[in-house]
Amino acid sequence: MQPGDTVWLRGGTYSGMWVSTLTGTPSAPIVVRQYPGERATLDGRGTDNDMFVVRGAWALYWGFELTNSDPRRVSPDRSSSFRPDVVVNNGPHNKYVNLVIHDGGVAFYTYSDASTVEVYGCIIFNNGWQGPDRGHGHGLYLKSDEGPLVARNNVLFNQFGYGVHAYTDAGTGRLRNIRIEGNVAFNNGLMGGDRDADGANVLVGGNQPASGIAVVENLTYFSPGVRGPNLAFGFR
Repeated sequence: MQPGDTVWLRGGTYSGMWVSTLTGTPSAPIVVRQYPGERATLDGRGTDNDMFVVRGAWALYWGFELTNSDPRRVSPDRSSSFRPDVVVNNGPHNKYVNLVIHDGGVAFYTYSDASTVEVYGCIIFNNGWQGPDRGHGHGLYLKSDEGPLVARNNVLFNQFGYGVHAYTDAGTGRLRNIRIEGNVAFNNGLMGGDRDADGANVLVGGNQPASGIAVVENLTYFSPGVRGPNLAFGFR
């Protein structure tokens, strides 16, 4: 593959796990996208590892579906890795546009040292699992040492955990220059069946100071009769 090339995903379901090292340039990113008029689905069923790991840079992943058809959703313990993450970004200058990510563990996770990352126009739903303590697994798990990290115009609903989870533990990354804008997040934290949400629709906080955070013009809500925070600052 050369900078500026496009990888077309033909229609069908592809099972397994993948590691992308595709690397373009600022003026010629590599594009991976679904072939027009077809439906390409990546299915992580049967793998215990992160499903789609991106280690390259200057690449655009555009308009295909990622899922995990394994039906197991209840963990006997409090493990934070019962169900594998779907998309894991571990490289700088990558964009994720118009993806459909559902029925995984954490739908999208980004390592904190990967700068200049954008998630745009994705539909993210039904991710996570139920543990004995609470629902686990978020829509967007965001952290950033330097940024910018942008989550814009996504739709996130029905995760077991949080919709947007901009969070980091002490010593595992920072929360810097993160912009959460124009997203729709609803009924996150309810997949375990309780009327009290296990997570907020949007969380910004953790065990590190946050700086350069913008939460702008998002729409969040819970169905009538449900109790839960739409927007939370600081870990709850």
